[in-house]
Amino acid sequence: MIKPYKISELVNNTFFKILFFSTIIVCTKWCISAIYYDENINFKVFLDSEYDDYYYYPFIKYLSELNFNLSFDEEINNLRIIAIPFYTTIIHTLFFKLFGSWSILILQILFFSFVIYFFYYYLIQIGINKNLSIILSFLLFLLPRFIELQSLIDYIYLNNLSIYNLRFPNALVTKFFLYFYIYLIIQFNLKYKNLSEFKTKDIITLSILFCFLLGSYYYFFMISALSFLIFLIYKNNFSFLFKFAELKKLTLLALTFIIFALPIFITNIYVEPDFLERLGVFQIDNEKKTKILLYIFTKFSKI
Repeated sequence: MIKPYKISELVNNTFFKILFFSTIIVCTKWCISAIYYDENINFKVFLDSEYDDYYYYPFIKYLSELNFNLSFDEEINNLRIIAIPFYTTIIHTLFFKLFGSWSILILQILFFSFVIYFFYYYLIQIGINKNLSIILSFLLFLLPRFIELQSLIDYIYLNNLSIYNLRFPNALVTKFFLYFYIYLIIQFNLKYKNLSEFKTKDIITLSILFCFLLGSYYYFFMISALSFLIFLIYKNNFSFLFKFAELKKLTLLALTFIIFALPIFITNIYVEPDFLERLGVFQIDNEKKTKILLYIFTKFSKI
């Protein structure tokens, strides 16, 4: 039997509080739907998707079956692999194997809880009270919803204001990786004076996270990689000259990144051309590349 003081510790635990209220917020929509519609969970996952999540759900099933070149046509065989977004679906795939379609609801709760916890952590770092930080973290998520209900701002602009939503995979998974990266950088800044003090497990965790960022949303990867470079220079007293111990850490970071990024590289090399064409990817010649680069340079020069 659990002792009373153990229950008290659990109730007072910050993450438990966040998990409790996150479960209520996420489950509200699903419970309302369940009251009015008696549907199988497999149908409910598709029909109750708030965004266009259902376009990406098949990738979870394909990956769970290790089926990378499904044709859907008996006369078309020997296809190359389809570009499954591996790092945005791998967590959902593992949960899908364990919990079936219920994994969609479970992971919405978990991802949302962790993101709220990350924002809570950011806020307490600037000296805000713990309970107030929890409230503000939830308000940051709920405020765009309130504005949407009041029709104060056009929905298109509201999407740009939203710091997080439950759309799979972007932003449910992709922004989770980004906020997790920020959380780690804050922790590293508080724990370590320079790169040589980084523990091996921290280097490996960071490099794997970079792979998840690259495989999920490369814009976030570029932002994270650039900010990490600035962070390293800052920790190195604004010098580009690193000590041997620090270069060893950077080498470990690079090698781990290359190893875990292999699924991304393999997919891009052996992807089915017809699948890329369906996604709107096409080849451009050197002349068009030059025009695009000149256009980008011109726009940046006007900033």
